[in-house]
Amino acid sequence: MNSCWFVLSNACHLQIYSSDKVEKDADINLTLLKELHHPESSLKRQEFETTKPGHYKSSPSRRGSYEPTDVREIEKDKFSREIAELLKKAKQLNQFKDLILIMPAHFHGLLDSHLAKDVRESIIKIIHKDYIDDSNHRQSLSKLIKSHI
Repeated sequence: MNSCWFVLSNACHLQIYSSDKVEKDADINLTLLKELHHPESSLKRQEFETTKPGHYKSSPSRRGSYEPTDVREIEKDKFSREIAELLKKAKQLNQFKDLILIMPAHFHGLLDSHLAKDVRESIIKIIHKDYIDDSNHRQSLSKLIKSHI
């Protein structure tokens, strides 16, 4: 297929749009293909933890303290892996030719670490913005894409 996929994401929400034509002077008709939610990425640390961090004895003369892992970062990483796997399968099925990623820089870094080589090679543009929470993002997305092509 010769379509271009627009992957809009942040740490807890993904939308994938498709368009057959991506030209600066042409209208871009976007079709929503997929939407995923990962609310665990936005939960507060207290909502994950069942016990509070404490102290432990590492030896009779030394003391150590428990350093909690940032559970939200782990959840963001899980979601980025899920998206990377989805894109890998779609690429193997030849469902898109080109990708345009639109997401915050931090989340792009997480996603990029999990992307397959052939998916990474399909990326023609990366825009570090969070358009998921923009209520009119469909209209503003077309303008944004045209301004970056």
